[in-house]
Amino acid sequence: MNTDFTKLKNTEHLFRWFSENPFQEILETVEDMYKSKDPNMKLEGFTAVSEPQWLTTSKNPGDASLPTRTAVAFECEFELKDTDELTNIKGVLSWVAFDLETNPGTKMWINRNGTLKEFGSNEGLRHKIYFDRELKQ
Repeated sequence: MNTDFTKLKNTEHLFRWFSENPFQEILETVEDMYKSKDPNMKLEGFTAVSEPQWLTTSKNPGDASLPTRTAVAFECEFELKDTDELTNIKGVLSWVAFDLETNPGTKMWINRNGTLKEFGSNEGLRHKIYFDRELKQ
């Protein structure tokens, strides 16, 4: 499989809030999203095509702040193959890590044909970082 995470390398240490092996987890989760709809789907390639945009909330702002949740969004392109054809997909991958101080969890989305203008830190990501609060209400 061809992968390119070059655009994310400068903030790779932040991705470790999500997973010990964040780039591998991205690949597995994206493939699983599509396999749940068609068990024959296989991820053939993945490229991060933009720098990531980040949001983070914390307790005790200042030098001793403790992150409580973080979210990232970046534009990506990937190829999926089923038994007959290869499909190219472009969009925005968003990933949220929540309850970092107690019981960490994560959630990932793909917004097909989306842009960072729509789903980045100034727009859609602001809503996604608190998605779990909506579930609890």
